[in-house]
Amino acid sequence: QKIVKSCHSAVDWPEGRTSHASAVINTISSNEKVTSHFIVMGGRDYNGDPISDCWIIDLSKLIWYQINLPDSVTKRFNHSMSTYYISKSCVWIIVTGGYKEYNR
Repeated sequence: QKIVKSCHSAVDWPEGRTSHASAVINTISSNEKVTSHFIVMGGRDYNGDPISDCWIIDLSKLIWYQINLPDSVTKRFNHSMSTYYISKSCVWIIVTGGYKEYNR
């Protein structure tokens, strides 16, 4: 997917949220170096409104990146996220369930 923002300052990271999904992704490069990432997607803001974004942090560099995904994937809350390892360098992120709207 296309990275839309690389965040290098202390104020560029995901907004506070609740009811989001997250997962750890570990990949192994051709020289057997393990790289770890943490991904956060969706949820609700402090007003209870759905958030439609996806962020990933490189845990070795501590840099956040915003990932451009369609709202049909990201704009949800109370959902689950898992990772499925296809190979050392290919990981699927699986998102299931959740709600798209909040009835007040």
